[in-house]
Amino acid sequence: MTEGYIYCVSNASMPSIFNIGMSWMPPDKRLDDMNNSNNARLLWYPPTPYKCKIAKKVLDPLHKTATIYKLLEQYRINPVREFFRGSIKDVKVLFDLMDGEYCIDYDGNGCDNDNDDLEDPTNNFINKKKADLQRLNEGFEQRKAEIKIAEERILDCIFKKSDTLENDLKKLEVRIANKKTELSEINDLVEERKIALANLTNDIHAYCDTRISRDQHTQRDQIITEY
Repeated sequence: MTEGYIYCVSNASMPSIFNIGMSWMPPDKRLDDMNNSNNARLLWYPPTPYKCKIAKKVLDPLHKTATIYKLLEQYRINPVREFFRGSIKDVKVLFDLMDGEYCIDYDGNGCDNDNDDLEDPTNNFINKKKADLQRLNEGFEQRKAEIKIAEERILDCIFKKSDTLENDLKKLEVRIANKKTELSEINDLVEERKIALANLTNDIHAYCDTRISRDQHTQRDQIITEY
């Protein structure tokens, strides 16, 4: 019996659909051939590349693929095509039943239909909106921080101005108090000057009265003497 390979490949453009076949060439060569877009014979060529999920080197690969096809007959999409709808884990169980040596062994932890490779427009829209919302939130937080800094600066200026005005007001109050003291001293001096002026006036009047009286007596004495 001749050795060959049985394989299972998937494509992100066809979720949950697998191509199961056999090849005389190694799986990587077969995969390159399947993904060759220049090959006009590949009428089933999809927009995204195939990925090999499972590959096994076996004896009589034709017989083994025929057996797998029979076991998966109810999952076959087209009786003349090698495409099956199902789970990669179920396919792995069938490959385990075949004698041979794995070249590529599915570990059971991967995604069955390569949805990670196929972009979901809805997810893209949601992710874009989430990114936009995140940017808006970041911008909002940045604006809040800027406003907070501006408020702190304004308050600092107000406090500084308030302190300056308070100091100026205190200085003004001191100057007013000094002016009041000076004015009080001036008023006292004015009163003293008024009293001094009044005393001087009284002295002048008294002097004048005394001089007039003396002159009158002298004049009278002269008249008497003349007679």
